[in-house]
Amino acid sequence: MRNRRNFISPVRSRGWTLIELVVVLLVASILVAIAYPSYVEQVIKARRADGRALLFEAAQRQQQFFTINNSFTSTIGVGGLEISANSREGYYTLSIAATATTYTLTANRVAPQTSDSKCGDLTLSHLGVKGNSGGSLSADACW
Repeated sequence: MRNRRNFISPVRSRGWTLIELVVVLLVASILVAIAYPSYVEQVIKARRADGRALLFEAAQRQQQFFTINNSFTSTIGVGGLEISANSREGYYTLSIAATATTYTLTANRVAPQTSDSKCGDLTLSHLGVKGNSGGSLSADACW
């Protein structure tokens, strides 16, 4: 006599089939392909705050230097602004173009922030004019 159980209700093994695994992997890879570029863009955008902070600190130091010496300086370290040329997070370095009565501060990108091709390097002048160089977006969009 045959086992009637196999004919009435076949036993199903527990686990995943190959098709189910492929579908799950396909859905996961589509989600990653959509989300990852957006994540990278947000990380780059968040790192710009490091450059802005560097420029604001340097501008404040320039004003202090001007109050004491009646001129601006192009010296970043000792005898000048007395700050580090590197930003706190290390994504930007400071450069200064100054005369006695004017200055332009530039936050130059450092790897991995060099991939920020939308805003490029951030600038700030003695008049408080915010700008950028080497980027495709306007200064308003970057600041």
